[in-house]
Amino acid sequence: MRIEVVTDEQGREQVVAYDARELFDAGNEALVAGRYDEALARYDDILGDFSDSHLAVPALYNAGLAHEGKGDWDGAIARYRVIVERETGEPRDIIDAQVRMGAVMAELERWPDAAAAFEDLLERDDLSPADRIQGLARLGYVLLESKDYAGAEEVLRSGLGYYAEIVDSTRLPTDYYVAMCQYYLAQIPHRQFSAIPIRMPDAQVVRDMEAKADRLLIAHDRYLKTVEIGNAYWATAAGYQIASMQKEFWDALVVAPIPPQLPVEAHDYYVQQVHEKSRQFLHKALDTHRKNVELSDRAGISSPWIDASRREAAVIADILAREEGGEIVLPGSVGQRPDVGPDSSGTPARDYIPGRVDL
Repeated sequence: MRIEVVTDEQGREQVVAYDARELFDAGNEALVAGRYDEALARYDDILGDFSDSHLAVPALYNAGLAHEGKGDWDGAIARYRVIVERETGEPRDIIDAQVRMGAVMAELERWPDAAAAFEDLLERDDLSPADRIQGLARLGYVLLESKDYAGAEEVLRSGLGYYAEIVDSTRLPTDYYVAMCQYYLAQIPHRQFSAIPIRMPDAQVVRDMEAKADRLLIAHDRYLKTVEIGNAYWATAAGYQIASMQKEFWDALVVAPIPPQLPVEAHDYYVQQVHEKSRQFLHKALDTHRKNVELSDRAGISSPWIDASRREAAVIADILAREEGGEIVLPGSVGQRPDVGPDSSGTPARDYIPGRVDL
């Protein structure tokens, strides 16, 4: 306990007594209410006056959360780093701080730093099964964002393999990170699919389309496995992405170059035939988006992916109606695709690959 003499607004001196618990509770109340500076002041009082208290490490951790609330990511990392590097507190405290530090680094797209943080975490021999799967899922995600697809594939597969070994003997508190491993495993061929261009001459067009189709099928299979895990967030994300790939395939087909040897007078007929034959992919995309929405309605599931599927279904239905009415519609001629993501950042969905995961 600390006892201080303070002067009130009327200039009168008063004796004030307080302890670490009172400061901690006051800091937590301010943190929950979003008064981050006030929360930081209370936590710093603990760290200054009660540095040997058992509440010092929780105060450090919650101070990191307060910095996050302010958008002060470097301040948050500094708080978590104190816990990690000094190995201050119980193993649980250190593990939680390590995860949070790596997640904030990923939020800042400091991929090498984030990867190092999660690699250090996974070297610990005191991780629970849930901690290990979370660490592997987060490391795999970071490697994917670093475009180390081979490394990401290895890590994400190891997470799923580890889960298969323990599933019969261990009950995890959540399947979120198992599903996250499977989802980002699907993202690898999906991103490769999106990156393959369609190029002339004709023989190259065929090779490019075959390569895209191959990546699409692999990604499709992996997304279906994500759905089968049953986590609402990642299942609806996978459903959205399955539909998106079908729409992307239509995009690629209808903007592919017209064979240069084709007479100019035959161009219109060629374009009409391409649109007619590729329309099946729009129908598949529309059907999948609608199934995603119907599934969520039946199960009472809510996620940003469901909202995106609902909006995208309307966009595709409009394209199909216009195409079947004789109009030639090109990608981008109907406006941007809907925004997706938990933070509604305004990033167009056609370019969006969910980089943010819950911290």
